[in-house]
This record gives sequence, structure tokens and C-alpha cells, in this order.
Amino acid sequence: MAITKNDSTSKEGLDDEYDTCDYVNIASAIPVPNPNTSEVSGTTGDNYSFTPSETGVDYNQYPQHDSTKEDSTKYQNSNQIGAGVVAAVIAMPLLGPVFATAAGVAAAYGTTQDGPAGDACRAAGDVALIAIDRPHTPKELWTTLRGAIVNDGVEQACEPLTNYLQACMSRPAPHDLSHLALDSDDLPTVVALDPDLIAHRRRLLYEDFPHFNNSVGHTQATLVSQGIHALTQEVHLGRIQTQQERDRARNKTYQSEYPASYQRLLSYAQVQNGNLLQPVWNQLARAKKGDRIRILHQHLELAKQQLQLTYVKVDTTPGILEKFFNLQYHSASATGNFKEYFNSFLLDTSNSSVVQQATLYETLHSGGAAPSAADLQLISDLDIKASTDTVSYLYLIQKYLIYHQCLWGGAHPVTTSLATYYRMLNQKQVELQMYQSGCKMNDRLLFWPRLQFNLQTEIDYWFDMASYPNVQPADLPTLNTHGVFQAIRLHNQWEPIMGSHYLEQLGLKTVYPSPAPAVGGLQGRDDSDSRDQPAENRTITNPTFNADLFNQYREDRTMPARELKHFNLMLRAWDNASQQAKEKALKDGTLSTKEGKRWE
Repeated sequence: MAITKNDSTSKEGLDDEYDTCDYVNIASAIPVPNPNTSEVSGTTGDNYSFTPSETGVDYNQYPQHDSTKEDSTKYQNSNQIGAGVVAAVIAMPLLGPVFATAAGVAAAYGTTQDGPAGDACRAAGDVALIAIDRPHTPKELWTTLRGAIVNDGVEQACEPLTNYLQACMSRPAPHDLSHLALDSDDLPTVVALDPDLIAHRRRLLYEDFPHFNNSVGHTQATLVSQGIHALTQEVHLGRIQTQQERDRARNKTYQSEYPASYQRLLSYAQVQNGNLLQPVWNQLARAKKGDRIRILHQHLELAKQQLQLTYVKVDTTPGILEKFFNLQYHSASATGNFKEYFNSFLLDTSNSSVVQQATLYETLHSGGAAPSAADLQLISDLDIKASTDTVSYLYLIQKYLIYHQCLWGGAHPVTTSLATYYRMLNQKQVELQMYQSGCKMNDRLLFWPRLQFNLQTEIDYWFDMASYPNVQPADLPTLNTHGVFQAIRLHNQWEPIMGSHYLEQLGLKTVYPSPAPAVGGLQGRDDSDSRDQPAENRTITNPTFNADLFNQYREDRTMPARELKHFNLMLRAWDNASQQAKEKALKDGTLSTKEGKRWE
């Protein structure tokens, strides 16, 4: 199924063509060059030179050629060679650092060849040079390339290029081309893209693809030939693998049917030898279909225990485990483990929730970009300030307990603090259920000031202590682990979950700590005693993480006097309100004497 050209060459049509492309027939469009042929390999006596045009953008400066005047054989060979070179020019950034070399070869080749092949190479060479000069988004590069092709009148020569380019931009990477159905008979009727795969593709398109490396030399023409040869061989290998997939489907094993699950279980079990997991797959092969979920869950629990994830009860519904064991596996790193845990546990099994939660991780680390639909949905999800239901709040705390467990392990002080707080919330929720019937709403929620301020104090510490150099592995990319807390802090302005009007009834003034501005990419702690001052008037420092200091801070032994005073007020308000609520419940008969003693 090759992509057909749109009759309209408008940008809108081209963008739609780019956005909707998933599978293309590339193998029949791009020839496999013979590495022994000097015309293709570039191993002639002369080195190619890097000869860009003066402007780099004036595509009409090249003379046009009438393809009908070319000899048919010469035209076909020129078409194939030019298309192969140009395909390498644009696709090379996804293969490696030889992209700049390919750009130089394309420009040099285009200056010496007539016909559509030369026009295509000249156009692609200039586009490649523009892309090197400054970062381009894939859509910008695509629009520029199509404009150059149309202006030069070489649509037919560049059709393999456009097909291949769209395939690269529609799938994760060229090395995944084996997953493409290259024959029209093999095309699936429904293409279900996994959320993880979509996120991986977005990172590829908007981070890796636009930033080309121009530091390599431009005279290594042999590398270009090798790259083209490897590229086309990979495409043809994909056709062979497609047949192999059909053959293997007749005799499936769980290793072949669930390769992503196999790799993921390897990662979570932290074993290097896949043979150690062979008993797992043997057990699955012998099990009935209805028992497979239970078996997978058992082994997942064993792997989870090795990662010290002991505080969390995993939702074991079939939908969760099915999603968990069929996510596209990308990395065995700690980041990959954390991401998949984050996207898999404690989620609603409805499709809308799965898609929403699958984009949550990417949204939190968007780097301050303009709010997207996912950002707005996240803000809506975190709108807990008006909630009177403890379940949603417990759900939020539990989710980020998993967040820290997967990133730093269960022994880290941040994790233990969150676990302690989560257990406290669970305990208070049980206590709340014991006497909430018959009580007014404000009496029912009077225990929130203490719990909420405790969380404020700790999250404030975590948020300001944004750098953890002694716990993050050197190979782990810097993650905005406090993005969630930042979103909560900025959205609800640290308003206690029970609402400020309840605090006003207690005679307390609600405190709204201002978020600390970024300093050198990190959030600094406000060491001054002036939370109400403008951000630009505060003194910001960036202390490193200290576990002992954190424990002292958490236990309120070294809390600043201002915060300690407010904390004591909150405790006193809690004690008074709790006693009043208990006396009122006893008086109204909604709480028995035995339950009242238990409450104490």
C-alpha cells in the first residue's frame, strides 16, 4: 500500500497526509544498492565534497529537466539511485550520525547528475543543510521538503523518498521497520497503537529527530553507501520476518506471543539470564486460559517484592494485567520500570482512563511547554481542594507513593514518609467512618487540618530540595519528580482539602506558601522568613539532600519557629474540634461511649 500523492499540494493536505500515515509499501519502492557497484558505493577514487548552495533555500536556482527526453533505462536507474540516496539523506538522522555525511553526498551528487535524480538530490541536500543549521519540527521539515520537491518538479523521482520519510515519521524508528506490514495482503484491518509506543514516537519526533548532528565529517562517502545498503537490507529483512511471523504463529510459545512481557518480567525480576524465567513460561504454556492472569500476577508479585514495593496493593483486574503485560517494551532502565509501574497500577480499566493516564508521565515532564489537552485534564484531575471525599485524596497519595517507590526504592526517606502518611490517612478514614453518620460536614472533616498541614510541610521540603545527587543513578536522566506536587501547589494554592472557610471558623489564617522560582534548572528552598514577599525579593539557595535533616524536619524537631507556631495552632484546633465533635456525637446519640473511648 504505497502512499498516493494528493491532488492538492497545499500545506493542509500535506500535513494531513503526514498525520494519518501508518504503513507504507517501502520495499518495492527503494532498491537494494549493490555494495560492489562503484556508482552507488561511493568508493571511487574521488571523495565527495560538501558543496551547499549559497542560500540553502533557493530551490528554483537549479535547471529543470524534461524527464520525457531521458532514455527510459537511464531514467529508471537515475530514479532508483537518486531516490535511494535521498531516502538515506532524510532517514539517516534516525539511523545514526552519518546524516550530515549523507547531506553532503546528496548535494555533491546533485551537482553532477542530470534528470530527476539530480534534481531530487539537490533539493534534499539543501533541505538537509537547512535542517542542520537550526532545529526543525518534523512537520516543518516535511513541509519544506515537499515544497522543494514540488518546485523542482521531481515528485515521481522522490515518491520512494516521501513514502519512506512518512514511514519513519509514523513509526518509532527505522530499526523497528520489521514490525511494518510491507505487503498489502499483510496489512492489518485495525492498527492499535500502544500508549507507550505513541509516547516513544513523540519523543523521537520532537526531541531526537529535529536536532541533527553536524559534527561528523562530510567526506566519508563510503559510510553513506553502507548506510543505504543496511537500510534497504533492513527493509527487505522485514519482509522475511513477516513471513517468519506467520510461520511462528502456527506454533506459538509465550516467549514468541508475549515478547514484551518476557522482557518486562526479566527487568522487574532483575535477572540477567532469560533462562531463569523459563519455568514461568512453561507454567503459562501448561495453564488453562482462565488461569494465566493468576499465574502472571503471582510472578509479578514476586518480582515486585524484589523491588521493595511492599506498601502497595496492586489492582489485579484482568484489564490492568493485560495492559501491563502488553505494553511496548522500550527500556530496562530504572526510568522504564518506573514509567510502566506508574502507567499500569491503580488505573481505571476504561479506555479513556488508560489513555489519559498513559500520557500523564509525559505531561508532567513537558518542560514548561504550553498547556495541552492532557495538561488541562491533569489540572482537572488534581482539583481536589473542593472535594469532601477521602477516597480521591487517598488515591492520589497512593499513586505517588508508588511513584517514589519505583524511582528510589522502599527504603528511601521520601518513600517511607509517604508510606507513613498514607497509612495515617487510611487509619483516619476508618475512624471517620465510625462516627460520620449523623455528623455535620464541617465536624466530619475537622481532622483534615492536621493531616493536610503535615503533608504540606513534607511536600514543601521535597519540592524545595529538588536535587537528590546521592540517590539518583548517574545514567538516570534528570526527572521533574516534583512536577505533580508543583501542579497541586500552584493549582489549589496549598488550600487545605477541607476548604479555607473551615479554618476561618476555627479562627486560623490560611497560609499560602509561594512556589520557589527556578535557579539553574532546580527549585531552591526559601530560607528567609518571608513567604508573603514577592518571589524576586526572596533569597534562594540550593542545599543538597540530607537524610538526617529530612527525618528531623519530618518529625518537627527542627521546624522553623514560624511554621512550628502554625503547626501547633493546627494541632490545637484539631484536638479541640475532635473533642467537640466527640462530645456532640455522644450527646446526639450518634456515637456510643465505647466508640468514643476507641476514638480517643
